[in-house]
Amino acid sequence: VVDWMAVQERVDADRMGGFGISMGGIAGVITAAVEPRLRVHVAVLAGGGIPDVLISTKDRLLTKPRAKYLARNQMDLKTLEQQLRQRVKTDPLLLAPYVDPDRLFMVIALADRTIGRANSLRLWRALQKPQAVFLPLGHYTAYFSLPFLKYQSLRFFNERL
Repeated sequence: VVDWMAVQERVDADRMGGFGISMGGIAGVITAAVEPRLRVHVAVLAGGGIPDVLISTKDRLLTKPRAKYLARNQMDLKTLEQQLRQRVKTDPLLLAPYVDPDRLFMVIALADRTIGRANSLRLWRALQKPQAVFLPLGHYTAYFSLPFLKYQSLRFFNERL
């Protein structure tokens, strides 16, 4: 996608950035570590590591399929955690040292039960505490702050690009 964007007439290849929410925010942090053509990034509701998110989540949209997976594979949560830690190599926590914190803006929901507050703050610290906004909201209720998030994100892009 970045290759395609960079050659589009309407796109200034020197002013490209990334924006992602939730899993897209996690992917955005990973992209920030490996794709220099995207000069700045906004990561909303991201956290890490991925094994920590999957094991500690309280979100029924994740806990229900996780429980089915555990039952189907006759596995306990501890075994799943060990397997995830061995197998997940592309993780925002592992790639955090390669991200320039001046090129990243984060939005962290302090009542997030999906990603988890601790996982969001762990990633923020691993990224050397980039500029961030901390919302007193959850993963889904953060949607109610969308106008504010759009404003903050655009302001960050305009300042850095």
